[in-house]
Parts: sequence; C-alpha cells; structure tokens
Amino acid sequence: MSFKDLFTDVPAKYAETESTQTYLQNKDFQGKTDINISPKKRIVAFILCWCLGVFGVHRFYVDKIGTGVLYLFTFGLLGIGVFVDIILILVGSFKDATGAVLKDWT
Repeated sequence: MSFKDLFTDVPAKYAETESTQTYLQNKDFQGKTDINISPKKRIVAFILCWCLGVFGVHRFYVDKIGTGVLYLFTFGLLGIGVFVDIILILVGSFKDATGAVLKDWT
C-alpha cells in the first residue's frame, strides 16, 4: 500500500452530509442574517466618544451605565479604553447594553 492509496477514499468518507451543511450555515463566517442591530446611531456614539470619551458619555448613550461610571472615574481607563472604543465604533463592532451592534451611521 502506497502513501497515495491512503488518501484516495478521503472525499467519499467525509462527504458533506445534511448535518454538516446545517452546521456550516450556522457558523459566523457564513454571513449571519440574524444580527441584532441597535436603534442607536454610530455617528452619535463616535462623536460622543471622540469629544467626551474620557467621561464615558458614549457608554451612557448605549445604556452601559456600569462601564460609563468606570470611565468617568478612571478618565476613560486612562485613555486606552476610549481609544479601543473608537476603533470598535469605526469598524462596526461596538455593541449596546442589549448586545445589539451599532451599524447605522445616520
């Protein structure tokens, strides 16, 4: 038996079944359509974060009261938290308190 013979039946053995296709359709990289989109606006969160981020105002805007108070007393986690939040808002990964993503700019 040669090395090549070991791999001749691999496609037949591991052919996609219905359960495999269902699993792949539910994976994140397959283009989710059930993403929760927040009614809050990204542009408002961005402006609040840019101007008043060290006071946590953008966190209060998306109803994240606990981290808003934390940002208020630590000056936006010494600016590092504000920087991270700006990046998250710009790339569209910033979420509100319910876990919904801020997607709409206007």
